[in-house]
Order: sequence, then C-alpha cells, then structure tokens
Amino acid sequence: MTDYSPEDVVIHQEFGEGTIRCINSKIIEIEFAEETKQLHFEVLIQANLIEHKNSR
Repeated sequence: MTDYSPEDVVIHQEFGEGTIRCINSKIIEIEFAEETKQLHFEVLIQANLIEHKNSR
C-alpha cells in the first residue's frame, strides 16, 4: 500500500506527531503524546490524513 513501517515517525492531521508501533493491511497503531490509537490504515492513506514527518 505505502512505505510505512513500525518505528516511523508520522504526522496525523488531527492528532499530531506519533510513532507507528505496528501495522497490517487494515489497522495501524500509532503512539501519540497523549495516547496510542488504532486506526483504519486504508482510510488514513486515502484521505491523506498521515504523512512521514520528514516529508513536510
């Protein structure tokens, strides 16, 4: 799908900076400053809600 991997630092449009903890074809778990969230990976990609931190 994309080149996201565990330990990558990403920016989420709503939650800010976080670190990917685990990922599969459907769910991505990202640790943000306040909490860890499990999000639907395909939705994040299709809606452009996350990007690698260094791509800004």
